[in-house]
Amino acid sequence: MNRPNGRPVKIRDIGEFGFIARIKDRLPTLPTSVIKGIGEDAAVSSLPPGKQVDTTVDLLIEGVHFNFSFLSPYLLGRKSLPVNVSDIAAMGAAPKFAFLSLAVPENMRIESLDEFCKGFLERAAEYGVSLPGGDMAASPGPLFINGTLLGEGKKGEMVFRQGAQAGG
Repeated sequence: MNRPNGRPVKIRDIGEFGFIARIKDRLPTLPTSVIKGIGEDAAVSSLPPGKQVDTTVDLLIEGVHFNFSFLSPYLLGRKSLPVNVSDIAAMGAAPKFAFLSLAVPENMRIESLDEFCKGFLERAAEYGVSLPGGDMAASPGPLFINGTLLGEGKKGEMVFRQGAQAGG
């Protein structure tokens, strides 16, 4: 995406709400268990009886956990969700709702963010995960990606580290 003068559009040109609108336009319909989602101050959802919530959070920092010189924004988007899904799966739960928070350098190109979101949302669809919300802020330095994932597990059947067994 370029401006009429041919210069690429940067995140500072469209701002937080402009970018959130771009994400919202790409989202599939949220499941009926999501009462309120992206665009609200907080997401509201419900769980079926006999289920429990499993929550995990992972942070990815440009220059520490990834480097754009050998990883495209699209592949970074695809990588950003499985780090959370593996934690949920390890506890015997199913991933349900992802919350994505980004601290974005103001000179980052919109196309790069669009490609990141494309990869993230494709991966979310593969796992059956919905994106009902998140947060966005400006970063004076590198890109920060914070993923929070809520999973759903059967009450009394969650697997904890203390209950782990060799070969199990």
